[in-house]
Amino acid sequence: MFKISRMSLFLSLLFISVSTANAQPMLQVAKLGQSNSTPLYSPKITSDHEATWSELTDEFVSSYSKGDLNKAGSIAQNSLSFSKRIFGKQHQNTADALNKMGIVSEATGDLEAAKSYYEDSLSMFETSLGKENAKVAMVLNNLANLFFLKEQFAKAEELHLRSLLMRQNLFSSVHPTVARSAYNLAKLYEKQSKLDDAVMFYKQASVLWKKTLGPNHLNVANTFNNLANVYAARGNNTASEELHLKALTIRESNLGPDHMEVAESLFNLGTICTKQEKYDEAESFYQEALGIMEHALEENDPQIAMTLYSLANIYHIQAQNEVIYNQGLSDIINENEKIKVSDAATSNKNNVIIVQLKFRKQYVGEIFGKAEPLYKRAINIVETNYGAEHPSVKVMKEELTMLYANIENSTKQVSLSAAE
Repeated sequence: MFKISRMSLFLSLLFISVSTANAQPMLQVAKLGQSNSTPLYSPKITSDHEATWSELTDEFVSSYSKGDLNKAGSIAQNSLSFSKRIFGKQHQNTADALNKMGIVSEATGDLEAAKSYYEDSLSMFETSLGKENAKVAMVLNNLANLFFLKEQFAKAEELHLRSLLMRQNLFSSVHPTVARSAYNLAKLYEKQSKLDDAVMFYKQASVLWKKTLGPNHLNVANTFNNLANVYAARGNNTASEELHLKALTIRESNLGPDHMEVAESLFNLGTICTKQEKYDEAESFYQEALGIMEHALEENDPQIAMTLYSLANIYHIQAQNEVIYNQGLSDIINENEKIKVSDAATSNKNNVIIVQLKFRKQYVGEIFGKAEPLYKRAINIVETNYGAEHPSVKVMKEELTMLYANIENSTKQVSLSAAE
């Protein structure tokens, strides 16, 4: 019989995330500002220089936010050259330009270069502004996220805790950057399966962001989404579903119904409903997610394969449940025949069940038939992206073979030739 645990195996093999919320490093840069410990202005710095620096930072933020990393990298390099020439090699703006270089290097996968830029930026900020400063906390946070990507979790935890404590000391405890540090710690603990710690910090982040940014901010939705996943990992599916629904509502309100982050919430709801055996609801959520993805992504995007596979599993499970029910009806008929029941009422009842069973077998075939093309399409996408030898292809082909066997075993009225 089909086992739903195989879907989790497939997802872990494919290493796909629908989420676009954390596709790039969280952007944290500083703008030109007065330092308490080091004079910002010198005779050679004019208002035009200040305006140029501000424009460079705005252009960097805009390019990075749009995903134009080539342009963002060029602007970061220009910012670094400009700051060294105008403000000086040890100035806080030069430190921030190095931070920008680190952000772009991290986003493009050059983690060693990013580490070097962040460390130089951190040292420069500490020298020019002191070791307890908001900009120092900012770079500590960025560097910690880098170590997270490098799976150096102990170092990432150390730096995130330093950043969190510094931000709590520098600001009110109710501050968006405090929430950001709490959120990043929660992600770190979730990655290490330290689920109790993850829950604690996700809850802290959600409370702080609701107070500082409002209850319908996307940061709140992202925190609900991740906290829901932790609850699901702990087996608390009811709480997980509730949070995913809240995340969905916020994302739809902010982004519209056709955004990929909405698709992520829909997919997650499909998964959590599947775990709870709420298959009709799961089917609906997966179908909505698939509709968004097919309009937003290329036709061979792996995220589409993941959703196709998940929806196929729903149909497979539903059909198998129908097979089990139909077997029960057949058993009733056989039992009555064994004891040679002759009264008219029982005979008529048997005839009703026989007619019902005939149509139910046809219905089972229709459900099985829905799963087959979805499995095939998912297999084709995964093979296109990862090759025929990818472990996920093997899992999915085994499911397709099992589907055909179940079709054959469940009813003789559905021919294999119609499903091929």
